[in-house]
Amino acid sequence: MTFPNKTSLRFWLFPVSLLLAFVLSSYLAAYLARLIFPAPEGLTLLAGYSLAFLFTIGWASAYRRSGAFVYLPSWHPRRWKFRPQAVLLGLLLTFAVSIVLTPLLNLPFFAGDYAELTDQMARTVNSPWGIATTLLAAPILEEYLFRGILQTTLTRRLGPLGGIAIASLLFGAIHIHPYQVLYATLLGMILGMVYWRTASLLNAVAIHFLNNAITLLLYFNSGDTPVEETLLRQPRLGPWLYAAAAACLLAGVVVSVLVVRKRSRSSR
Repeated sequence: MTFPNKTSLRFWLFPVSLLLAFVLSSYLAAYLARLIFPAPEGLTLLAGYSLAFLFTIGWASAYRRSGAFVYLPSWHPRRWKFRPQAVLLGLLLTFAVSIVLTPLLNLPFFAGDYAELTDQMARTVNSPWGIATTLLAAPILEEYLFRGILQTTLTRRLGPLGGIAIASLLFGAIHIHPYQVLYATLLGMILGMVYWRTASLLNAVAIHFLNNAITLLLYFNSGDTPVEETLLRQPRLGPWLYAAAAACLLAGVVVSVLVVRKRSRSSR
């Protein structure tokens, strides 16, 4: 398999065109979904969402035929090994991200995002199709495209840190709303590191699934007020929890960089 140089236009054309392909596919898929499944709304959402990702994955596959450097993950069970320790660590870090970012929801810039998030969550939990989109389609399709295809392709030329960072930024970009963009970017870095370290998409999918499932369950119990915000409002618990979450994230960054550097030196 041949790879374009990382400074070549052909190499950078892939991630840029992948994002454009996803945007165009989203509009086309939404139109087709409304045409084929006009009701219920949840089924229209699931169909449009799934078609958008399948179209984009199909485009990446076609791109691979013209430029053989694009990586497509295997569906063979041996490539999907489960690492429970990695999943638990990933969940801990995603919770830390939620704690650290929650105070941003009180800022005027993110006020609209808070209303949009609660409205989106309300629509999701009221439809079995919305729940299926959140718990099944999103973890599998998003991880296959952004971690399996995009991150692996970039990592092969840019190294782990560059590949994970760019794939995570593009993953965040598709979430549109500023708060979701920031959260999804950081989440993407956690998922990307777990995927790179374990070489198995199953672990990234598992973290993504459990994160979404826990979010839905907490919404059922707490309603419009995020559990993270409730915890941070506790006079004694809040400051310590925030400090612990920030320290956990900082430690995660330091350990990740050290692991990448150690493996890079050993592979030379």
